[in-house]
Amino acid sequence: MTKPKILVLDMDGTLLRADGSMHPDDIAWLCEGLPIPFILATGRSLGSLRLGFEINSLFHGKKLDFPLILNNGGLVYLPGEEVLFYKPFAKEEQKALLTAIREFPQATFFFQTQDEVYLAWETPDSTRHAEKYDYRPVLADLDRFETPFSKLMCLSDQPTLLVDFARSLSHLKLEGNFSLSDIYEVSPLGIDKGSALQRLLPTLGWQDGFLAVVGDGDNDLGMFAVANISFAPTHATPSVKAAANALIDPSERGIIQPVLEKLGLL
Repeated sequence: MTKPKILVLDMDGTLLRADGSMHPDDIAWLCEGLPIPFILATGRSLGSLRLGFEINSLFHGKKLDFPLILNNGGLVYLPGEEVLFYKPFAKEEQKALLTAIREFPQATFFFQTQDEVYLAWETPDSTRHAEKYDYRPVLADLDRFETPFSKLMCLSDQPTLLVDFARSLSHLKLEGNFSLSDIYEVSPLGIDKGSALQRLLPTLGWQDGFLAVVGDGDNDLGMFAVANISFAPTHATPSVKAAANALIDPSERGIIQPVLEKLGLL
């Protein structure tokens, strides 16, 4: 018996191009519906994800009726935006992170909670970074900040700063990855897109399906590890391209159609 196929799509760098737009063919597929169930797996918050869709004239004012993995796996929604799972940092971990970031005042830091995105402090680049990822952050009062968050982002155009920040956390047992060239992301230990899929699929009754995943950044490697087949766009990071079963050039037909063709669905 052939296993039912399930598609998992990353957002930034996969569905979304560098300027925030989607390929028209991908927009058409999302509007008209895919021939198989799909899950969206992203580092974004729900609000940021919605804005990314709305900029491309998708799902305006509607609850998203497909499963969502947000905050790099720290927050999982069932269809209809029903929360299945939320895993913030432990109190001591969060306290350590809020202490660590103070050593890097020139960087932009965002914290993603279940409902909001917070900005640690304003920098000359914070507005640009927020606009790039469709964030509408709330400015945090770090001396009183106690809201549990499930993902921390360090953003900088200086790669050495990101590396230094990552090294500063080496004594903590956390997940960290360079999801894009200007971002280092931190999550609780054991939390990534792959572990989120392992929680989500049985709840949906999809645990026996043939899992196909598509992503471009190092934060996608967790879901590559649990997939039956993985695809990466040709501009993906070297580690992702090395891990992928096949590469896709999205410039002519977007991402979705070439993947569906490789899965034998078109």
